[in-house]
Order: sequence, then structure tokens, then C-alpha cells
Amino acid sequence: MTRPARSSSPPPLLAAAALVLLLFLPACKGKAPAPDDPAKGPGKATAADTAGKAGSPAPGPRKAVRGPAGRAAGGPGARRRGPGRPGTGADEPVPVRVAPLVRRDVRKVYVTSGTLRALQQAPVVARASGILRKLLVEEGDRVEQDQLMALLEDDQARAELDKAEVDLEVARKEFERAERLRRENLVSAEEFEQKKNALAQARTARELARLRFEWTRVRAPFPGVVTARHLDAGATVSQGQAIFELANVSRLLAEIPVPETIAVKLRPGGEAILEPTALGREVPARIERIGAAVDPETGTVKITLSAKPVPGMKPGSFVEVSLPTELHGDALVAPGDALVADGERWLVYVVVDGKARAVPVSTGIEDGDDVEIVPAEGAEITLDAGTPVVVAGAAALADGTPVRPLGPGRPGGH
Repeated sequence: MTRPARSSSPPPLLAAAALVLLLFLPACKGKAPAPDDPAKGPGKATAADTAGKAGSPAPGPRKAVRGPAGRAAGGPGARRRGPGRPGTGADEPVPVRVAPLVRRDVRKVYVTSGTLRALQQAPVVARASGILRKLLVEEGDRVEQDQLMALLEDDQARAELDKAEVDLEVARKEFERAERLRRENLVSAEEFEQKKNALAQARTARELARLRFEWTRVRAPFPGVVTARHLDAGATVSQGQAIFELANVSRLLAEIPVPETIAVKLRPGGEAILEPTALGREVPARIERIGAAVDPETGTVKITLSAKPVPGMKPGSFVEVSLPTELHGDALVAPGDALVADGERWLVYVVVDGKARAVPVSTGIEDGDDVEIVPAEGAEITLDAGTPVVVAGAAALADGTPVRPLGPGRPGGH
């Protein structure tokens, strides 16, 4: 009997196992883990092991950096930052920018807003009824006081004036004749008085007729600019009806309500600043009047300001108003960015021999981005005009921190 031939290939299961071993063994090659130290316990590292790692010092506590000090928190301004941590390297200078202190006048200012109006404004009305015959000016025209602006029909008024002139001439001649006869005693005293009274009445009638004729002429009551025209030529005009609007804009006024606590610090003739929103520039003004009473509902006092207008400044313009309420002359002024909060006090940093030196100060009036400062009593470093203080990078400094000035910053007072 013939035996079946034996297959030379391995069984399928054995071939699969061999393939798995070939793939797995290379991944398992490498350094075998050290056995656990019984003293340490499995999976735990000691402080010595941590410290033994290459040059990695153990982390220590960091000094907190305060955020911006807001006004609500009692700080002089939101632009200033609290004290920060010193440089991480004792020998690595911190880059900073410095700017000199200056001396100048500083003002405490109350800011509000209002609307401009003309120094004088009124409608120009007809003083007689009739047809508007002719317009002599237009909107935007400048006129002088008593300048002719319009004409009404005057036929009747002119005829009445002519008649009054004739009647006056007749009355004058009759009076002169009576006066001659009176000297010769040829006329009674009663008749003489009648002629005299007739002359006076004729003069009065002539003046009334001349006045009615003049009412047909519309004239400017004051110098100014025509801001509006209400009627066209040919329109029927009633007595007292407005034909034009006239405004005297030689000066413009702003009436501003301010709190009573601010009003007591102001004086007539004092300085003020107006800034029309449409122009974006400051215009000097002065305080003309201060109200004599306080509004019981609002607790405010009306302040009237006046300013000489510049091109583009018109009645009705909206303006921002700055009222100086306090003045300190020759004050020592620092940029606001130089101030650093340190608890309940303020510091500025001065660069001395390559190091930042902290100088405690008290603050006074804020004038724009600058702040008046006064060095604290007993300060080791004297501050005066020209003293350079750190204005950029101050929050990262502490007293004695090495610093490297990069260049000048914005000086105070600019």
C-alpha cells in the first residue's frame, strides 16, 4: 500500500504564531527597567532624584503683578499699573524707557458739554401791512445796523406824507401872518393861539406820516448775519410778521448748567475751553456770567461762556466745555505711566548707576496724561525738573533692579 506524500509547508497556525513573534520582538528590545528600590517603593521619585535632573532648579514663589489701578479702586488712573516682580536674573538688566520730569502750571478741569447760540438773535418783522415789494438781502448776508433789508409797497404812505408836508407848510405861513398881526395888535390873542396850535398839530401829523412811510422800509435792528428768510417778494405781509431771522455772531455763547460745588470755584472773566465736535480743535472762551440762583430740581447753576468764533463755528454747534477749577503754578509733573502703585502709596523709579531706585511720591492734579507729583518727606533721592524717571517697564521693577534704558519716552507736560 502506498503512503500519502508528506507536505513540506508548516501548518497554518504555526506560521501565524511565527509572524507575530517576528513583529513583536523588535519592539521589546531596549534597556530593561531597573528594579524597584524597596526603600522608595514602586513608581515614586525622591527629592534627590528630582534635584539630580540636569540643571533644573526647584520652582519658587513668584511676586504677583497687579493689574491696572482703576479710579473706582482709589487709584489716580486706569493707565497705571501696580508693582510687578523683579527681573528673573540678578545680573540681567531689565530694558526700560525713561523721560524727564518737568515743571509747569497744571489745572484741574471740569468737563461738560453744551450748544452754542448767537450773542444776539431776533426776527426782523414788518411794522406795516402790505405787499412785500422787494428783498434786498439773502440768507448768509452780513448786514449793518439800520441797513435796508426789504421794501413794502409805499404808495399810500408816500401820498399821506406829501399831504402832511403841504398841510405843515400852510400852517406855518398862517402862523407867521398871525404873528405879524399880533405885533400890530390886529389879531386877538385867541386867534393867535389857534394858529400856533394848528402849526404844532401839522408838525405832529407830518411826523406820523413820515413814520408810517418809514415803516414800509424794513431795516436791520442790529449788525449780524441773516440766518433765515421766511417770505418771497410779492407776498402779503401783516404787521408784526417775521420776514428774516438775524443773528449777531461777533461772539458765540454757551449756557452750561454746572453743579453748585463747581460753580463756587468759578469767577466771571475766568478762562474756559470750547471744542466744537465738528471742528476737532480747541477755542479759547471766557466766563461772562454766573447765575445768581441754584436750580432746586437739579442742584446746578447756569454759567454763560462766550467765545470769538473761528471759521466753521456756528450757532447751534455742539461743543465740549472744559472749565478750569483749580490751578497749581510751577508744579512738578510726571507722565502718568511713570507712577506705580505700591499698596497705599505711589512710586516712581529713577535710574541711578544702572539701577532702578524707587522714590515714594504723592499725587496732585491730573492734567491730561500727566500727573502732578510731590516727593514724600524723607525721600533719599531728590526729584526736580529734568530728573529721568522710568515710563515703560516700571511695573517689572523693584528697588535696586538693574536696568538698561532703551531711549527717551514721552516727557511730562507734552
